[in-house]
Amino acid sequence: MIKNVFFDCDSTLVQIEGVVELARLKNKTSQVQALTEQAMRGEVELSEVFAKRLDIIQPHRNDLIQLGKLYCERLTEGAAEAVSKLQKLSRQVFIISAGYLESLKILGKKLNIPEANIFGIELIFDEGGQYIGLDQSQVLISHIGKKKLLQTLNIDLNQTAMIGDGANDIATQDVVKLFIGFQGNSENKFMKNNAKVFLPGNSLLPVVDIIINHSG
Repeated sequence: MIKNVFFDCDSTLVQIEGVVELARLKNKTSQVQALTEQAMRGEVELSEVFAKRLDIIQPHRNDLIQLGKLYCERLTEGAAEAVSKLQKLSRQVFIISAGYLESLKILGKKLNIPEANIFGIELIFDEGGQYIGLDQSQVLISHIGKKKLLQTLNIDLNQTAMIGDGANDIATQDVVKLFIGFQGNSENKFMKNNAKVFLPGNSLLPVVDIIINHSG
């Protein structure tokens, strides 16, 4: 039986991408997009992109609070209902994301997910809230960071499900009992072709029945 359910955040629990919204808040969209495209062409390592985008954006701590509020406003269809139903069915629900922990905690509060069940990237700010940097040794920065982190937690992965839309999500497929690839609001051919269980459409509510009925 699945007892632990992990959700990705960006483009899974919520309809937006955190770094895109932060860039928009700081009027740095074009610069961040150019860097992302360089990474997609293989000109820059993905691990380098994470820090470089933040260097461009220079987020203030207040920006992360604003992003957290935006997360709450832009929930994916069926997300709140799915989380609530799973919790009522005695499942432990978690958020695991390469997004920013301060923002994720705000989302977690709205969804009644305990802070201890939320995993994300911690940024470093000075006393005035100005961005200083980040510890790049944080495991979730890696493209297989979610897989690595799950393997360190004191949970039974044979009783664990993961739901997500990205490459760092599907990297967990070979360590969890059930991986559900989520299509979301845009066509996701990569996930459709590679996830053993794929959820089409833009609602997360069907994950409840998939999890409850899973016996594989």
